[in-house]
Amino acid sequence: SAKRYDISTVDDVGVKAIRSYVAVAKQHGGYENIGCLEKDFRNQLDKECRLALESGDANAMLEFFVHMQEENPNFFYALDLDEEHHLKNIFWVDAKGREDYREFGDVVSLDTTYITNKYKMPFTPFIGVNNHHQATLLGCALLANESTSTFTWLMKTWVRAMGGKLPSAIITDQNKAMKAAIKLVFPNSRHHYCLWHILRKFPEKLGYVLRKNEDFMGIFKKCIHKSWTKDQFEERWQAMVEKFDLIEDEWIQSLYEDREHWVPTYMKDTFFAGMSTTQRSESINSFLDKYVCRKTTLKEFLEKYEVALQDRQEAENLADFTAWHKTPALRTPSPFEKQMSMVYTHGVFKKFQIEVLGIFGCHLVKEKEDEKILTFKVLEIEKNEGFIVEWDASMEEISCICRSFEYNGFLCRHSLSTLHFLGLFNIPSRYIVKSWTKDVRTKYKKGSTCEEVQSKKQRRDILFQRAIELIEGSMSHESYNIAHQALGDALKHCSSVNHSLKLSDEAAFGANEYHDL
Repeated sequence: SAKRYDISTVDDVGVKAIRSYVAVAKQHGGYENIGCLEKDFRNQLDKECRLALESGDANAMLEFFVHMQEENPNFFYALDLDEEHHLKNIFWVDAKGREDYREFGDVVSLDTTYITNKYKMPFTPFIGVNNHHQATLLGCALLANESTSTFTWLMKTWVRAMGGKLPSAIITDQNKAMKAAIKLVFPNSRHHYCLWHILRKFPEKLGYVLRKNEDFMGIFKKCIHKSWTKDQFEERWQAMVEKFDLIEDEWIQSLYEDREHWVPTYMKDTFFAGMSTTQRSESINSFLDKYVCRKTTLKEFLEKYEVALQDRQEAENLADFTAWHKTPALRTPSPFEKQMSMVYTHGVFKKFQIEVLGIFGCHLVKEKEDEKILTFKVLEIEKNEGFIVEWDASMEEISCICRSFEYNGFLCRHSLSTLHFLGLFNIPSRYIVKSWTKDVRTKYKKGSTCEEVQSKKQRRDILFQRAIELIEGSMSHESYNIAHQALGDALKHCSSVNHSLKLSDEAAFGANEYHDL
């Protein structure tokens, strides 16, 4: 019998069904070698563009969306249908995700490599980072395929859900269709590939090199991680491809052509909110892996998705409480550490604290001085590695060649060492990123009106915060009595209001029932 060929990716290059059929036939020496008729080919292409759903799944999805919108009218979802009204793609984002994007939407990560449930549909989460350095979910999609047209629909839909705001930077896996869609929808956003996905392909793409050269990966990693300037990277890359005879390797050539999308040296001026491009998104592992598996059905997935959201909300609530009511332990006498312990959330402060500790392993030498700029070389003694730091006193600006502030959003040990040497013991306000501070959400925690706070979860979170404040403000006997009386009165009033609402609902239901008869 004729051998069947995989035609599932033909649509990705934008070729129509008939032209694709002819192209594949020519590629394999005639129509008789393809193993399917033109009609079969068209049908298979159409099938590849639809979600594979079992009986009851569509209803489960609709019930889930209705339930979520009842919980909060700001829940958003969109369905992508073909001409025959078959479901192609699904997108949704809850109210909290939309709110989080307003505060933490500078950087977004997408990962289509997470294949969930038994249909093996690519699950695509939009991931951000909140002020506790926790992953936050900014939207979800189930996609029928990974074509440019599918990604374009997804990204346009996501932007519409987010009120038209575009991210400054996007991290994705290396995908030509994704790259084309991002260029179309986010032309001014910095697009970078996740280095983790590239490294994952090495055994497949460069297995013949790895087997013969044990030192290859060490040289490769030094080239991309220890090249602090573009010239340094270019020099090391050229030496590497010549040493291992990779000049003609097509994959290596493609990596070099795309170097601005994945090499850290080219990304140093972009704020990534500390989202690592060297690892598979931590959010995917921690957020979903413990809730779903390859055999999880769509209905089970939706149920577990809601549980996952609740767990993540509780983790954020705990981090909020800790930030406001517990003081992190200081490990040095550094004034920088003391200053930022009162400003940063604990999650971010712990990362900054590592840089403060690193100050004591740095040795600073003034290299040169001109009318405006002081230039220092800061040596990390343990690594025996030098970093150039420049200080502009007139503008109160400091910059390090490692670009930690631009990339992570807090100053590095090299810059901190320089400030200390200059006798400056407070970090300038321009180097305190608002999204890393514990009061970034204050305006949502207090003073929100009923119209602004529509989510049951959000109302609960605000009341929880106010209850903590009430407890801490009622430590004396007199204030305790006032708080106790006020709570009792509030509960009675709430009970009365709830009872009135229940009677109104029952009366309305009875009237509708009579009208229908």
